[in-house]
Amino acid sequence: MGSDSIIQKLGLLRRKCFSTKWERDRIVERINEYKPDFILANSSELLYIAQYILNNGIEIYKPRYFCPTGENIDGRTEKILKSVYGEGLINIYGGTEMADFAVRKPGETHYEIIESLASVCIMDDKGKNRRFGNGSLLVTPLFRKRYPLINYEIGDIVELKEIDGEDRIINIRGRKNDVFYWKNGSSTIYKRLEDVNMGLEYIFQIRFIQDSDSSVIIQVVKDSSATKTKRELEQYLDRMYADVFGKDITIKYEWMDVIPPDPNGKIRNMISFL
Repeated sequence: MGSDSIIQKLGLLRRKCFSTKWERDRIVERINEYKPDFILANSSELLYIAQYILNNGIEIYKPRYFCPTGENIDGRTEKILKSVYGEGLINIYGGTEMADFAVRKPGETHYEIIESLASVCIMDDKGKNRRFGNGSLLVTPLFRKRYPLINYEIGDIVELKEIDGEDRIINIRGRKNDVFYWKNGSSTIYKRLEDVNMGLEYIFQIRFIQDSDSSVIIQVVKDSSATKTKRELEQYLDRMYADVFGKDITIKYEWMDVIPPDPNGKIRNMISFL
């Protein structure tokens, strides 16, 4: 990690790098020793540390701000992270092909577009570009010169709105291709799953994998405080998702200690192998 400079030893511009390869207890110990004002880390890693803290009843120093990176977090993950790290969540938004270009500050419900970095609009379901409303997000980075991207389709469905004369992302509804199509002609979009996920009890992590046109695997991590058996929790989840999947869809459960990230380091909550 290197040694601190003279300025840092005086308490200015402090910073420390912690390796995600360290054991969880070592990371927590270092955070409590250093008492950072700001924590920046991959979203899934922050979630794994939070799980370790909750499972072991450990106290961790709450920074003034913390920022998950590398992937967008859903509402359920945000709730868990805030319960561990505090209310100072800074949520940034961007794409693989460009830098982050929007930020949601603590206590706010919308993302501010950094207008010096990007211009945004949406494409509706008829293929027409709109400045505001719901649709597939189109981004034009303003800093790329060698290989410019114009109205590049990120792949996320969002809602854009003007607030105080400036463009805002009000809601990120999920990936455009996050849809399960079923043999009976119906479909399931991630927004419907997310609505149910937000109200779940006893569950720490959950992921949905479509393995056929009539069945879905639900990977589940039990909350450490849950007293119900796995069978009781499966019955509970059957009831919670009954209207989402319907009677024609077979639900299979896979209980896990932790849901690992995908090879790209991110955790997709909705996966189809079809």
